[in-house]
Amino acid sequence: MNRLRICAHAVSIAALAFTYAACVDALAVLPPRIATHFSGPHADGFGSKWQLVVFPVLVTALYAALRLIERMPLARMNLPVAATPENQEALEPVVRAFLACCGTTVVLTFAFIEEMMIASAGGTLWVWMPLIFAFGLAPLVLLGIFVPLMAAAGGARKPAHKS
Repeated sequence: MNRLRICAHAVSIAALAFTYAACVDALAVLPPRIATHFSGPHADGFGSKWQLVVFPVLVTALYAALRLIERMPLARMNLPVAATPENQEALEPVVRAFLACCGTTVVLTFAFIEEMMIASAGGTLWVWMPLIFAFGLAPLVLLGIFVPLMAAAGGARKPAHKS
């Protein structure tokens, strides 16, 4: 589980760096006024290109909040299984990995939205980002959400070994 957390945080930090780099690149080449909302194929909302800065800042704040939640004691979390001294050793790595994967999913989702906003405004589409989103998000959701929940339910029910 610790490797999954490390990998999830590494992907999150790389995606955050990508989001900031794409934003800086776009601010240099986009016109002052860009489309910010679409109804079907037609733009119906416009704003300053500086609105693109909102997404990297917002996703950084969300990621930081999730990192703080990840550090909370298990007793303060609302979990589907009660955190007891007997099951804490089995439950803690699962919950921490789950939260790390949730943070990665949030970061990748906002990075994808930022990339699509830049592309719709006429900026450069960094081709590999949609691929990372498509092929990276589905496994993260499956591995990061469902597997830890099943492991938590199974691991939390194991009786404590008596020595």
